[in-house]
Amino acid sequence: MIHINNLNVSFKEPVLDGLNVDLAPELIHGLIGPNGAGKTTLMRVLAGQQRYSGTVSEFGEEPWDNESTMSQTIYAGVDMPLMPRWSGKKIFGLAAQRWQSFDEARAHELAARFEVPVDKPNVKLSLGQRSALLLCFGLAARCRLTLLDEPYLGIDAERRELLYRTVLEEQELEVRTIVLSTHHINESARVLDAVHLLYDGKITISATAPELQSRVVALLGPNVRADQVSTGVLSREKSAGYSRLIVDMSALGSVPEGLRAEPVDLETAVLALSARTEAN
Repeated sequence: MIHINNLNVSFKEPVLDGLNVDLAPELIHGLIGPNGAGKTTLMRVLAGQQRYSGTVSEFGEEPWDNESTMSQTIYAGVDMPLMPRWSGKKIFGLAAQRWQSFDEARAHELAARFEVPVDKPNVKLSLGQRSALLLCFGLAARCRLTLLDEPYLGIDAERRELLYRTVLEEQELEVRTIVLSTHHINESARVLDAVHLLYDGKITISATAPELQSRVVALLGPNVRADQVSTGVLSREKSAGYSRLIVDMSALGSVPEGLRAEPVDLETAVLALSARTEAN
């Protein structure tokens, strides 16, 4: 378990403000939030690269500049500072020296899968190629904690599908704790075991996928019945005397008489709760 309590990070102004969250081990966690919400800052804290105040327990230790935790953690994102002339081959070779768990052959195999030219200086790669290169770097490290910071940037739709399939494949081959930051819940939802919404410097939603999908449901029925429901309503649609409500059952409590409950997918649940968070 990674435990974070009252985490604060400021750059002139607060970026993370009293943030609390627990990350259960060996799951794929989605760190969801709008651009500028602080997702990268939180990942850099977990990677041991960012000073902070508060408590962060990672493998039983504080991660800041800690060789023990940093040797079990990999951070991969296009904002990583790399020497511009370093090629993928050079990056993989250095990584194999830095992390005992790094599988250099697997890194090259994944790079070939994404058609990334590993002999080319990274400064000459497109944004999508660089994103794919660093995804291969992050997954091949097979660290206990794998931090993937918006790994889809610049990658076309076909390869984004490949990206998510590869993440699931790697998790099956070598189970680890993966944190994937994104503001595209619609694409990543199918691979996530848990979701954490970062908004205004705090985690406002933190739950496993099954918990969220049991918490948020669709209620269907005639308008005359649906109009009587006001508590816990996240969205409301009407058509020809019939209503569909997306509701938070933790607030509503039980299904009202005359309405039928149906499950919703993870994307619908997170987007509905996110919209309420932003409205408040």
